[in-house]
Amino acid sequence: MHSPKRIKYDTLSGLLREQIEDELPFALYSLPGQHEINAVLQTDKELIGDPKGTQHGFHLAPFDPESGNALLIRPDFLYLSKFNKGEPAGGVSPPPEDTAAGEIYQNGVRRAIDEIISGPLHKVVLTRRFSLPFQEDLLQLFERLSSSFPSAFRYLWYHPKTGTWTGASPEILMTYDGHRARTVSLAGTKPSKGEEEPQWGYKELEEQQIVTDYIAGRFRKSGHDPQIGETGSV
Repeated sequence: MHSPKRIKYDTLSGLLREQIEDELPFALYSLPGQHEINAVLQTDKELIGDPKGTQHGFHLAPFDPESGNALLIRPDFLYLSKFNKGEPAGGVSPPPEDTAAGEIYQNGVRRAIDEIISGPLHKVVLTRRFSLPFQEDLLQLFERLSSSFPSAFRYLWYHPKTGTWTGASPEILMTYDGHRARTVSLAGTKPSKGEEEPQWGYKELEEQQIVTDYIAGRFRKSGHDPQIGETGSV
C-alpha cells in the first residue's frame, strides 16, 4: 500500500464531506498516542469482501473468522493530517427504560450462571442492544472520540451498504518486529479514579487470568512458547 499524502485538516475535512454527500466509503483511524488522522478513501460503492485478509485496505472483520464476512475499504486515496482537537466526549445519556429488554438481559444472566455451574464455561460477557437519537456530525464525532481517548486506537468506518462503525480500543491485537510478536490480555475493569492506582479484587484478577491463560493456550496450540509478563493496570 502506497504512503499517504499529507494534507491540511481543512482540505481533508472537505474531501470527507464530499465522500459522505456522495455516499462513498471511507475509513479514519488514529494510532495510540498520535494526534493525526489516517484517511482511506474509496472512489466507488463496491462492497469488497476479503475473508482471508490478503488485500490492502482498512479491514472490518467479524469475531467469527469462519463466517467469511470480512470486508475492506480499498485505499484508492490515502491521506494523513493533524486533526482539530475536539471537545472530549461528555457524559453519555442512559438508554431509555425498556422493560422487555431488561427481562431478556436478566434471563441471559440466569442462563450464564447455570452454564458456569453445570459446565466448563468460566467467563461470560453479556451485552444488550439499544437505540439512541444521533444527530452529531461524523467528523466532529471522530474528533471528540480522539480527544477523549488519545491512548486508544480510534477508528471510524463508513460504507453506504454497512452503515457507520466507530470506536476506541485500548487493546493491541498484535505487533510484530520481524522476530517477536506481542499481544496483550486486557480484562477486569473498575471505575477510574483519575491517577489513583486501582485496588484489584479477586473477581477482577481471576477474570484477567482467564483471558491470559486463553491467549497463552492459543499460542502453545500453534507451536509457540509464550513469555508472559507481569500484570499491570491500564
